Amino acid sequence: KTDNAPASLSFTLKNTPTTVYNTLKIFFKRSPKAFDISLDIDGQTIDVKADTLDKTPYITVQVPDVKQNITLNFVQNRPEQSFFEFYGISLESNANKGAIVHNGGVGAAKYNSVLRQELFEEQLPHFQPDLVIIDFGTNDYLMTDRIESNLENQIKEVIQKVRKAAPQASILLTTAQDLYWRKINIKSGLEFSEIIHRVASENNCAVYDWYWVAGGQTVMRDWVKAKIAQNDMVHLNERGYRLKGDMLFEALQKTVNWMDTNPSQNKLVLQTDSLKAGQAHL
Repeated sequence: KTDNAPASLSFTLKNTPTTVYNTLKIFFKRSPKAFDISLDIDGQTIDVKADTLDKTPYITVQVPDVKQNITLNFVQNRPEQSFFEFYGISLESNANKGAIVHNGGVGAAKYNSVLRQELFEEQLPHFQPDLVIIDFGTNDYLMTDRIESNLENQIKEVIQKVRKAAPQASILLTTAQDLYWRKINIKSGLEFSEIIHRVASENNCAVYDWYWVAGGQTVMRDWVKAKIAQNDMVHLNERGYRLKGDMLFEALQKTVNWMDTNPSQNKLVLQTDSLKAGQAHL
């Protein structure tokens, strides 16, 4: 949020898109007091009025093909304009094919951060999501190695909030990978995994149990040794996160294929008992 104009916000793409993206959605807090925007796309300027009567939580702008740079310059054109509250942008193609992937949230966020988002239920329906992946947990117990008594209820409240905003969407819950804090192994990952399975079962959600897929307790040492995790033993590096993303995509793809070939089945559960029994580091 900014209360000053002129002000600007810039995005630089690391690589030039191979697909033509010519629709830009700017998510912001609708208000007669919102600043206007002078949009700069790789040196080409488009003036955007924020005071439209449209009730959607975003402005849609047709833009030239984006190569590298997007800059939003906030401009005060009327005395009553006094702020701009920015929530994100969605750069999309007009072609009706492929998938649109959105990411919401910031680093170090906890489950209860979703519960504090005032415009969440207003904005989410406009994405018309088929799948919502709720991927929190690490910062709920990392520094204390303790699962707070209210965490399970917070997870359920987040699910309810998503369901209210996007009742047609499937929900996938994840668990957090083995972690170390100041070189001490965090043991609460197993308990968190069990909570996620229990909540998912009670609320008809899918689970991607990254804790066990990644190898279980103390395996972060192996990830660091393999140079796919950082030395803080909390975060992965670029190779590690790419591997994590590829494995999640493969799991989704295999699950969809299984559903196609087993139309009479309504549940697919892969037990973790063998993973627990084969735990390499205990």
